[in-house]
Amino acid sequence: MHEEAEKVLIPEMVKVIKETREPFLNFIYDSDPLEKMFWERVVLVGDAAHPTTPHCVRSTNMSILDATVLGKCMEEWGPQNLQSALEEYELIRLPMTSKASSPC
Repeated sequence: MHEEAEKVLIPEMVKVIKETREPFLNFIYDSDPLEKMFWERVVLVGDAAHPTTPHCVRSTNMSILDATVLGKCMEEWGPQNLQSALEEYELIRLPMTSKASSPC
């Protein structure tokens, strides 16, 4: 387990595993990245848009970024241009959230 951890995890996580007296395996699977983040007036943010394993400590940060970017797009385009605001949100966030499925 220690050798495998060194291959795929960041050094801080490897240290935690090596220092854990009786580590256990907890298999959690990420989903494939989405191709879209909105449909008409339905917009996905946070874990609905990009579920990640809890071990990487990035889910909350990504959710905050989603909300921030969505808010800025809405502010820029205004409610009369909702479609354009959502397209810009998706254009900005989709590439970032697609990378979330990679290992920590």
